[in-house]
Amino acid sequence: MESLPFMRTTLSREVIPRVLCGGAQNVWAPARLGTRALGPAAAPKAHEFKPSRAGIFCFVGGVTPVWVDGRQAEFLPHDILVRPSGVRLLLPARQAAVAWNVSPHELPTGIRVDAMPFGAVARVFQVFPAEDVVRFSPWALLADQRLGEAIEALVEEMGHEPPEQGVVVQGLLLEVLGRLVRAPDFGEEQWVRASSGSEPHPAERPGVVAAAMEHLLANFDQDLSLAGIARSLAVSPSHLSEQFRRGTGHTVMGYLRDLRLAIAVRLLETPLPVKRVAESVGFADPLYFSRVFHRATGQSPTEFRAHAVSELAEGTR
Repeated sequence: MESLPFMRTTLSREVIPRVLCGGAQNVWAPARLGTRALGPAAAPKAHEFKPSRAGIFCFVGGVTPVWVDGRQAEFLPHDILVRPSGVRLLLPARQAAVAWNVSPHELPTGIRVDAMPFGAVARVFQVFPAEDVVRFSPWALLADQRLGEAIEALVEEMGHEPPEQGVVVQGLLLEVLGRLVRAPDFGEEQWVRASSGSEPHPAERPGVVAAAMEHLLANFDQDLSLAGIARSLAVSPSHLSEQFRRGTGHTVMGYLRDLRLAIAVRLLETPLPVKRVAESVGFADPLYFSRVFHRATGQSPTEFRAHAVSELAEGTR
C-alpha cells in the first residue's frame, strides 16, 4: 500500500466528508468512551503508543481493538479517537516488519497523528491479526506548528461538556484534517540510505529493526542513547546494533542523527527560530546542532535557510 496517497485520499474523500455531515458524533475521547469500552481487561503483549504525546487516531478499515488506559474498546471505520497526553494506548499486536500487501479495508487500519514540539507527524498503521503484528508506514506527513496547536485545542475542547462542544470539536477537527491533507511528504528515503546508496527494503527487516525505527521516529526529539533504546525494546545493545546495521546499513545513532537533520531541513523552511528547530529535533545545544548540521550539509542552519528562501523567491518570479 502506498501509504501517503492512501492517507491523503482517505482523509479528503472519506474522513473529512464524514465529519462535515456527521459533526462530532463519531469522535471519542478516553473519558467519553462509555458503552464503546468493553470493560477492564488484561492488555496483551502489544505495541504501546507513547503516552506523553497528545494526538488523534482516525480508524479507516476493519474493526480495531485498542486498550485505552486498561479498558478494551473497539473502533469502527470513520471513528476518531482524540487522545490527551498521558493516556496509555495499546494495540494488541507486536511491532514487526510486514509488507503492505493486503487491502486496507480488510484489516484494522488507521491514521495516527502525533503532536510534536514543531507541529505534528502523521502515519498509517495496519494490524495483521493472523501474524499478531502491527506495521507502521515508513512514510509520513510532517505538519507545522499550527497543526500541533489545533490538536492541543481539540484535546482541550473534548474535555468540555455538550452542547457547545460538538460544533467547536467539529471545527477544530476539520482544521486538523485539512492541514494534514496539505502537509508535505516526509519519506523514509529522505533520511536513511545504505552506505552503498541503495534504498532500504522495509519488508526484509527483522522485527527489532522495524520497532527501533518506529521508536526513533516517535522519540527523535528526546534525549536518546543506544542503551536506552535497546532497553525500551527489551533487547541488548549489541543485538540491536548488529540487527540494525544489517537491516539498514546504518548504526542506530547514525540513523537517529540523519533523521533529526532531515526533519531539521524541513523545519528550517518555516519561520521557526533556529534555536527552536534545534530543540525540536533533540539538540539541547543550538551551537552543537549548528556544527552537526554544517558537517552534514556544508552550510550553517542560517545559511541553509537563507539559501532556501532565496530559491523560493526565485521560483515565484
